[in-house]
Amino acid sequence: MTQPRLPTIDDLAQLCADAELTAPPAFEDENGHVNVRHHYGLHMDGAEVAFRGFGIDQAWLARTGQSSFSVEHHVTFHSEILIGDELAVYFRLLDRSAKVIHAMTILADLTTGRVVSPVEFIEA
Repeated sequence: MTQPRLPTIDDLAQLCADAELTAPPAFEDENGHVNVRHHYGLHMDGAEVAFRGFGIDQAWLARTGQSSFSVEHHVTFHSEILIGDELAVYFRLLDRSAKVIHAMTILADLTTGRVVSPVEFIEA
C-alpha cells in the first residue's frame, strides 16, 4: 500500500498554527511517550480553534439553534511524541457544502521536525 506524501515542517510553516503547546508530563503513558488519547485531543483542539474562526461557536449555536457533529475520522500515526516536545496543530479545509465540511488537522512535533499524525474528517 502506498502511503500519501506527508507535508514537511517547512510546508506547514507557511500555515498559521491553530494550536500550540509543550507536551506536559500529564500526557505521558507507561512507555514514556505522549498517550494516543492526547494526540487525538490535540487534533480536536486545533479543529475547534479553526471552527471558531469560521464563526461556528457558542454564539452561532445560540443564534441558529444548530450544531455540528463528526460523522467520520481517519487518523494515521507516523511518529511518537515525548514529554517536553513543542507541538503545533494545523487545520486545512479540503471541501465543503452547505451542510458538510471535509477537513484535516495535522499534528507536528516542532522539536523533532516531524509530522506526527494527520486526521482527516467529515463534520456535518
